[in-house]
Amino acid sequence: MELFKQAYIGDFLFRYLHIVVGITWIGLLYYFNLVQVPALAAYGDEGKARMLTLDKVARRALWWFRWAAIATLVTGLLITGLVKDYWLQNYAHNMTISLGMIYGVLMAANVWMVIWKNQKVVLANAVNVLGGAAADPAAAGAGRKALLASRLFLNVVVHGWVRPLLHFGVW
Repeated sequence: MELFKQAYIGDFLFRYLHIVVGITWIGLLYYFNLVQVPALAAYGDEGKARMLTLDKVARRALWWFRWAAIATLVTGLLITGLVKDYWLQNYAHNMTISLGMIYGVLMAANVWMVIWKNQKVVLANAVNVLGGAAADPAAAGAGRKALLASRLFLNVVVHGWVRPLLHFGVW
């Protein structure tokens, strides 16, 4: 049956999934940097509303962000392994895909090892403060580290992918 052939699964299914989860991942990156961070800053002294937003909205968005990163990475690797003669194409294709794979691995590592590690501290602080406990002094620093790592990621996406595509007329 055509649906279960290796070429169909690699060429269509995993490419489609790779695009969908990649859009989810990058879309959430834009959400965090362009919507959530400025909105949380606008709360000002409304601590409870800010903590509720962190606990209810940010926690869910971070879940999708983390797993979209893994799904993008895994589907990309599966494409390279399942598509017949994938690495036997021209030199420019191989270099472009290799660079994309390096970017993908580094960005997924950034999501899991820097952003998530620090956001766990911020989210735990939000739960504690909502429960009446004192704020964790380390939460502000952890939030700043996560923000800087996320902004670095945003710059890699914009300057590392979009700008060259526009420059070379691909888009």
